[in-house]
Amino acid sequence: MPARRLVPATGKLMAELHSFPPDRRHSALYLIAHQGPLRNPHPIELQHMRIRRYMDLLQEYKGESHGYSEDQDIFVEFNMYPPKQYPALMRLGEAIAANHYKAVFVDMPRSTDFAGLSERESSLLQIWQTLEAFRIRLVDVSADPDELLSKRLIEHFGEDARYLAHGLHRGHDYVAYFPASAADIAEAAFEMESNWEDWRRNEAVVDAIEHRTSCLARDNPYASGHGPWISDP
Repeated sequence: MPARRLVPATGKLMAELHSFPPDRRHSALYLIAHQGPLRNPHPIELQHMRIRRYMDLLQEYKGESHGYSEDQDIFVEFNMYPPKQYPALMRLGEAIAANHYKAVFVDMPRSTDFAGLSERESSLLQIWQTLEAFRIRLVDVSADPDELLSKRLIEHFGEDARYLAHGLHRGHDYVAYFPASAADIAEAAFEMESNWEDWRRNEAVVDAIEHRTSCLARDNPYASGHGPWISDP
């Protein structure tokens, strides 16, 4: 599947783009709504937080600085599904052509099985091919390309955490970054369970569930000014 051909930047947009020397160029964030099926989305807020975490790890372990402006350097694609024209991707390509960025960060797992792709998966593949055609450093934080997340886990939890890193998924991060929302979802899921009234007879189980959800509902990991970087294992 060929990558989408980009149109050159023209007019006002081109006038607003500047060519920065390498030491002053920002990095761009490309966030995509509806990556997964509608029943299991990958919220753009979560993508943003996971990318910020990886940028912090690059700074900590490799001394790389990836600054960005939240009102100029974050490109959000709302209409990935059903597939349309990807206007944010086109704007990103124009900015890259104007030498505005040194890297692009995404949180977008890539499928290696190209047989029988769904319409959504084909759209993601087309986006990947277009990003690669930009010929800029592309960092997919979902792949932990430099194994920095694994390194941090090992430092905090010991050598056994090397295997823990491979078992982490977006659900763990959702609980870490949005605990109150996770508590609402958990409470609703248990309340809708047909056997909930039977479960309530087991006070130990109910107490454990209610304690965990109440703790999550009260938790504010941003109160100290430093957000979470991973949920408790």
